[in-house]
Amino acid sequence: MVDGLRLGTGATLVDPPPLPQRKLLFIGDSVTCGAGVDNWPACPAETNRHSNAYDAYGMVLGRRLDAQSELVCFGGRGIVRDYLGHRNVLNAPQFFAYSIPSQEPVTQAKWTDDGWTPDAVVISLGTNDWNLQKTDPLTEDEFVGKYLGLVRNVRAHYPHAWIVLTQGSIIGDPVLSQWVQETVKRMNDPRVVWFASHHFPGSTCDTHPDKIEHLEIADDFEVELRKLLGW
Repeated sequence: MVDGLRLGTGATLVDPPPLPQRKLLFIGDSVTCGAGVDNWPACPAETNRHSNAYDAYGMVLGRRLDAQSELVCFGGRGIVRDYLGHRNVLNAPQFFAYSIPSQEPVTQAKWTDDGWTPDAVVISLGTNDWNLQKTDPLTEDEFVGKYLGLVRNVRAHYPHAWIVLTQGSIIGDPVLSQWVQETVKRMNDPRVVWFASHHFPGSTCDTHPDKIEHLEIADDFEVELRKLLGW
């Protein structure tokens, strides 16, 4: 924590460069947060030192597209349930509302956008919902119903933004892709669209995409976002 800054004699602070006018918002799980990025080029000896939001695909896209990027993400969480199957935690429809998404009310902090309005919102969720799909399957109506609630909430905040849904890079099950596309269909909103994600296997120690794979994810999204937004 920085408490203050003392300048030497004759020193002055200069104004920071202006922020880009374009804005992108990314909602997701640990992949969106940048977990696994620093597993490249080799897995670290300390596995807790692998996350790097700066090199996550959303931040990479912001730099490429001359846009501010904001990440709203929570590792292990999904649309309906987390990776352990818990429905009574802050999953995406809930954590979207918080700056500090804590289960303890005393440390929760509600989020307000304060006029920060993205041109596009990219939502990449479903991986953690799918973790127990073989042993405790979700139904399409439950998943799509919860997803619709989140997308409608995002739309209420940002009436004119493009909203892009994708199934993420870890789960290659076509059923998940179908359910995400069904969410788009049921929204019946011409500015809510689907982007297909490619599967990336991660590193030898982790299924999360590493730094090079995040660059490749950004490659895919850059093409689509440029077409969508005319950038």
